Amino acid sequence: KPLDKKKKKKRIQAQPKSPSTPSASAMLGPDDTEYEQVTVELDADTAAAYQDASALLQWMNDQVSAEAAKISERGTRVLPMVVQRISLERKKRTADAGSPLAAAAHGGEEELTNVITIDTNFDFELIRQLVVSAEPQRCEPKPELMYVNVACFTEKPLPLLLPFVYKPEPANRLDRWCFINATGARALHVVESFTALQ
Repeated sequence: KPLDKKKKKKRIQAQPKSPSTPSASAMLGPDDTEYEQVTVELDADTAAAYQDASALLQWMNDQVSAEAAKISERGTRVLPMVVQRISLERKKRTADAGSPLAAAAHGGEEELTNVITIDTNFDFELIRQLVVSAEPQRCEPKPELMYVNVACFTEKPLPLLLPFVYKPEPANRLDRWCFINATGARALHVVESFTALQ
């Protein structure tokens, strides 16, 4: 299902942190409301968990390469991207919680952003449209997760294809995406409408 991106927020610089440790930081929203941002990484402190995460990332990159090959057989080219890390960022309101207008502006008391870190210097601010797999697939290494392909379209003729896995939950509508490139630059894309392919 293609996602028509109507609004895009400014790029911000990634904050340095350990890839193995969840981080929390206070930030201000557009309405000067303070939020607590919590990032949960796939990486973990234990060797076993790290191996699991590495195996999952390898499986994801294999999946997107296979999908790119299938698309190529149909006469269309896409560029599969190597994903280094995925995470889910949660922003919870910590101030001005009684403001119904502020809550409505941010979709309630919690925002979820799907974050993908990619091994490329590409500027993801150039994205003009996102397309997410219409039918998520069960993730083989971790059956509690679902797998989707994310296609990023720019003004160039060659779309980028990225893999992503997530744990289904009602609050995550797959409408908020943050792409981090190899320089650490973050590009946040907010999808305001979903349109089915005809």
